[in-house]
Amino acid sequence: MRRPKGLPKEIATQYETAIKKVCDSAEFKEFMNSAASMICLDPAGFAEFMKADNEDNGKALKSLGLAK
Repeated sequence: MRRPKGLPKEIATQYETAIKKVCDSAEFKEFMNSAASMICLDPAGFAEFMKADNEDNGKALKSLGLAK
């Protein structure tokens, strides 16, 4: 995973741990499921998700003639 320039690995790990704790909580799941669909991924999973999403969006934009 790429961290923002200058962000120590220990701080990034603290953020990842805190976000996972929130995503795993029953309260958060209940809220998100009532508001929208939910997906919680670790950094590597999120990178793969975004890569696939960007590819899908690129294909859609090209098929509409909005991108080359």
